[in-house]
Amino acid sequence: MRKRIIIGIVLAALALAAAGYFIFGLFIPKVGLCLSGVGGNSGQELGNALRDKLTLSGFSVLKRSSGNDRAGQLRQVKELLEKDIDMLVLQPVTEDILTEILSLTAGIPVVVVGTEPENLGDAYFVGCDKDQQARAQAQLVGQMFTKTDINGDRTVKYLLLTGPEEEPDTVRYVQNVEQVLASSAAAALQKVAVARTVEAGKTACKQALSKYGRDMELIFCGDSALTMGAVEAVKSSGRTPGRDVILFGVGSLDSCKELVRTGALTAAAVEDIAAIRDKIVQTLKAIKRGEEAPRRTYVEHIILTIDNIEQYS
Repeated sequence: MRKRIIIGIVLAALALAAAGYFIFGLFIPKVGLCLSGVGGNSGQELGNALRDKLTLSGFSVLKRSSGNDRAGQLRQVKELLEKDIDMLVLQPVTEDILTEILSLTAGIPVVVVGTEPENLGDAYFVGCDKDQQARAQAQLVGQMFTKTDINGDRTVKYLLLTGPEEEPDTVRYVQNVEQVLASSAAAALQKVAVARTVEAGKTACKQALSKYGRDMELIFCGDSALTMGAVEAVKSSGRTPGRDVILFGVGSLDSCKELVRTGALTAAAVEDIAAIRDKIVQTLKAIKRGEEAPRRTYVEHIILTIDNIEQYS
């Protein structure tokens, strides 16, 4: 009799444990991460940081990296949906892909990171304000005028290196830089719009360096991959970044710290990956609790220079 009672207790405990595990599993939200992340892009860095933070915060995470492959990103989103994800964090490969993806994810909350879309639909955006990035870069000309006016002629002559000119992000970047510099002693030698890749940035900068020679004192880079390409171009041209040509770049904190420390970049408007990660997690937690989350959440860029780099070491 006693043996039967013990067996019954053990079986009941196992049943309760199994039921508890099943119920517990039902309340663990499954988050799909579908981020780009090639070249100088910070998608991989953010994806790893998000995966770790979300796991510690009680979420189950399925992570994908689509590079710059539009068809590949669509395929990966469909795969994540087939795995019954409850939420999606998306870094769109192209701006027009968002509408198509939102048509697939009806009823599933989507948090967009990376480039801010003009039309969010029912999605949420967490990330940096690209307008602030461009304005911050341009304002550095006045703050570092003596350094950027390399030949001492009281006019800073610059190259503006951007992504494809038809992209809304590029249009806004150019407008913001030119607006800030309109009243300053700065003159544009050339505006170059290329694909957002390291190689495209390197090729464009090499051509400009060859064309303008010592007249080109400053290069504005409006993209993280283009920043890396510009650094390579200046070095391969036999010039010293920070002495013969000043570079203002963009990127993530980890990717830019050493470049600023060594002088390859005089300044960088960098994405605070940790802050973006935390804001995304806060947004997902609010959605999980059924609370109203802000549709657009902005994180300020860090303006990284040799003067403040020790704060981020």
